[in-house]
Amino acid sequence: MKWIGKQSPQSNFYRFDKTMHFQYWKAFEKREEGKGNLCESLSLQGSFFMITRKKYWELDICEENFGSWGQQGVEVAMKTWMSGGRVVVNRNLGMLICSELKVETLVSLSSKW
Repeated sequence: MKWIGKQSPQSNFYRFDKTMHFQYWKAFEKREEGKGNLCESLSLQGSFFMITRKKYWELDICEENFGSWGQQGVEVAMKTWMSGGRVVVNRNLGMLICSELKVETLVSLSSKW
């Protein structure tokens, strides 16, 4: 058996529209803020993120009242932003949430992978 990654959509950046619907944001890569290995993003896909246990419970991540399946990325991003955290894309690792982790820690983690 061989795993083959999907070819489309290939995106490192995500956002949501005014109805809180998840959107891929490929055009952000062309902006100056979208260049480099560590870049902020407005949202995340939801399938992978890192957050401390304390912050997970503090923000009530994955609460059932937020919405149905498919809204996790919007929920995590909004709660992170509103609590003073950052949603950061590390192109070597994927999407990470920096609510209590320092960016320097993420850089050192990515250099080990």
